[in-house]
Amino acid sequence: RDDQFMFTYEIVTSDTAAMLAAVYDWLYPALSKKERDWIRSGLMGKAIAPVRGCWDYHWWATAYRCNWCAWCCNGVGLAALAMLSENPELVDMAAESYNRIGKTLDQIGVDGGWAEGGSYWSQTTRMSILFADALRRMTGGKYNLYHHPKLTTNPVNFPLYISIPPNGSLNFADAGGKSRVG
Repeated sequence: RDDQFMFTYEIVTSDTAAMLAAVYDWLYPALSKKERDWIRSGLMGKAIAPVRGCWDYHWWATAYRCNWCAWCCNGVGLAALAMLSENPELVDMAAESYNRIGKTLDQIGVDGGWAEGGSYWSQTTRMSILFADALRRMTGGKYNLYHHPKLTTNPVNFPLYISIPPNGSLNFADAGGKSRVG
């Protein structure tokens, strides 16, 4: 409809934000003030500002059974963590990313399965782990998504189940491969 807002934060933006956050963090001492300001401005304008204060206007922000939630929260969360020493008010963005990724991990099945299939399971866990590792290191382990019960009880069951069939893989929906009949 014409009266709907258009927010432009999505998975490609999230990937770019995650990469820029890594560059900002890892190369911080080697960057000039101008370079740091340029990267921080990009992260603030393209990752933080479109999401901060309006999480629930983004369809993916509560789509916990979809890989997009973890994916998008990873980028905005890493952007917040990278800038936290200069912008401590961004702790709300890191906390919100942590909470929403946790709710996404809650959707992992009792046997470790993911409703969207194997490649989506891989993307969901990979994005969750990228943010989880940075947050765990930054907080000295106080906030540790690796301890999420759905990850600790079945860390590899699902990928093993879908890679053992006769042709070496079991594909779901658009997760790849060709179906063989007979």
